[in-house]
Amino acid sequence: MQFAGFKPSIPHSRVRIVLGKKKSAIGVGHPGQSRKRAYEQREQTLGVEYERVGKVNKIVDRRIGEKNKNITTEEKASLRFTAERVKHLKKGSKFNLTDDNDEGEELLTHGGRALTDIQKYDKLIGSDDDDDDPGTIGADVVKAAHFGGGDLDASKKPEEKLSRKDVIAELIAKTRHAREEKHVAKDEMETATEELDAKYHKLLDRVKNVFRPPGTSKAERSEKDDYDKLKLPGSCKTKEANQTQKECSLTARKSPQGHRSIDADCLDETQKKKPKKQGFEVRFSSDGQLLNADKIEPVTKKKVAIDSDEELTDEELEDENEEELDDLIGEFIDLAFYPYSLTLRNHSQLDKPIFLLSADDDLEVPFVFEMPKKYEQLVDLLTKYRPQKTDVVLQRLIKCYHPSLAEGNKKLLSKLFLYLLRFYDETSNSPVSSDSLVILGSLTKSLYFDVEFSVRCVRALIRQNWKKRMSKPKLPTSFSTVTLIAALFPVSDNWHPVCSPAMALAAVTLAKGRVSSLSILARQILLATVVSDFSFRYVPEAIAFCQGALLMAVENEESESPPTTAFPVSLPHRRMLYITEVRSCAGPIACCKGSKAYFYRSLEANDVTRCRVLRALVAVVQKYRILYAAHEHTFAATFSPFVALLKRLPVSRLPSVLAEEVEALTCSMEAECKLRSKLTQMSRVVTEKSMMKMLEPRFEENFDPERPRLSPHAEKEKLRHMVKKETRGAIKELRKDATFLMRKQRKEVAAKDRDRREKMKRLMGGLQSQQGEWNKELRESGKKDKRK
Repeated sequence: MQFAGFKPSIPHSRVRIVLGKKKSAIGVGHPGQSRKRAYEQREQTLGVEYERVGKVNKIVDRRIGEKNKNITTEEKASLRFTAERVKHLKKGSKFNLTDDNDEGEELLTHGGRALTDIQKYDKLIGSDDDDDDPGTIGADVVKAAHFGGGDLDASKKPEEKLSRKDVIAELIAKTRHAREEKHVAKDEMETATEELDAKYHKLLDRVKNVFRPPGTSKAERSEKDDYDKLKLPGSCKTKEANQTQKECSLTARKSPQGHRSIDADCLDETQKKKPKKQGFEVRFSSDGQLLNADKIEPVTKKKVAIDSDEELTDEELEDENEEELDDLIGEFIDLAFYPYSLTLRNHSQLDKPIFLLSADDDLEVPFVFEMPKKYEQLVDLLTKYRPQKTDVVLQRLIKCYHPSLAEGNKKLLSKLFLYLLRFYDETSNSPVSSDSLVILGSLTKSLYFDVEFSVRCVRALIRQNWKKRMSKPKLPTSFSTVTLIAALFPVSDNWHPVCSPAMALAAVTLAKGRVSSLSILARQILLATVVSDFSFRYVPEAIAFCQGALLMAVENEESESPPTTAFPVSLPHRRMLYITEVRSCAGPIACCKGSKAYFYRSLEANDVTRCRVLRALVAVVQKYRILYAAHEHTFAATFSPFVALLKRLPVSRLPSVLAEEVEALTCSMEAECKLRSKLTQMSRVVTEKSMMKMLEPRFEENFDPERPRLSPHAEKEKLRHMVKKETRGAIKELRKDATFLMRKQRKEVAAKDRDRREKMKRLMGGLQSQQGEWNKELRESGKKDKRK
């Protein structure tokens, strides 16, 4: 057989199995047959589903009793028969509004009775009198005469047919008879209604005196009977009890004048008439405790709003619009005080035995005070008594001018708060003694009475101290304001109108306060302790101060500079905390660790004092180590300098207690620094490059030259390739299916358009033929105008 070079060669058909499916060779070399077969398959699958969309429905069996297997055939038949009868009855009574249905009778009711059963007893005075006109004919007569459609009474007289005139006369007679019956019934109803009304009024007259007219009260008894005369009078008065000698002296001390004025007696009479809720009474027991403490609102630490929005939004302490403490005090200089007599009237109720027997020590303090009008009077009042009595004096002064006792007491208490705050500031800045410490503690307890107004005052005090600190950074440290704020207001890391500026003032004081003596250093250490209790956030000024203070406790060199400019750089002040002599265990250093009063005094520069101050410093560093342990990423960088300084301390010269504390702090801090110092340096990945590629033979076990060599990932790559190929084929088939469906839709639309055009064509042809016939008729009749 000779081979033709230009004849297309068609391979033989082979049956191949791909992915478990037989792939026939019909379409190989015949693309038209392949398209035809694919179109037929889509017609049989997608085409059928497309035609059935929205057209396939299910049959619901609604036959009565068909699904109930517990009833017999006869019961089914009876139920179905009943349903058919009910259906016909419903159809017959469709327009009858009073018929009953299966759901029950629907009736209009009033008061539980049907409207059809309620009889109306009103007098019927209406337009029925117009019916008496003999010239009118009833509507029934007209309906029967004109729209009757046949005989009126064919059942009674079927053989006799009445004339139209006789029928109308008979209907008129029946109408007149019905009208007369209606009038008789109406007259009888009116007569019965009048009789019932007469009986009702007769009964109402008999029970008229039983009821009391509205708006009137019960009649008071004109005369008292025997029981009322024997009864005790309603206004009973108590007599004074027999007083002891101590109670008499107490009463005489409470009322210095020895008698009461007429105004006070009148005020007592008016107070008796007032309800108990209007009065405010403070009672104390013999131990000095409140008896009615539940009626007095307790003072709580809470966040309060400031008087103006400017203070809320102000975050800088140097705002010129803010007021200072001296300005606030000046506002109350012109305050209108009550006259002294009026003040005594307001306190007349206090002249009564309100305060019970107190402790014997408090008897020397009177119960009633006059509100100081000036700051000097307040100072004289507080210095008049012992410092231990300052708390008692202030409590009684505040209670005497409680806002509920008289109008205007709130302003007086506000002014008193300003004076007390000024007294606190001056006492804290004066040379400190044991008495001044007692006074400061009493003032801190007593300043709780006006927390809302204290926001403005304390902010003014902070601003005043801030300006002093900014103008003279080397001023001595005064941490009393910070301790007062920590006692009066809630301390937290959130923004607060008082605590946040106080925190800034404390940080600036730690950073810029010049440490020139051992006493100032001790005060700075105490301020750092207060700051550690103040906030849990990282305070760099406190950490820098602690580091500089530790540097002063070692044998430092001139090249070692402190972290801030607050520390001295020249000898001997540079080694202010350095201990030169060996101290034994008997050294009294235990008292300085928590005693705040110790740091108020001027300290002597000796090794005992240095040990005490150093122990306080070590306690502060230990507290910050525990506080900042949560800062994992910055802990090592923060406390690594502390570890180096702690190792340089002369532990051998320190007392045993202090030496143990230093060693424990050093070990714990060094261990935590090593634990948290594992830092990963960010750098690019460096790959090693070989200088020369060595060709080494690869030996394969179980080598078989008959089969091709396959790598371990060959099967996976093969499957990936097959999946990619099948995905591509599936996408292609989906596109062909979408094209097929679009073609089907276009065919349907074209078929509908074609049918519509044919129908329109037929209709237009018929109309044109009719129009032609009509025009032809008009031409023949000569009625059409000839127009061009």
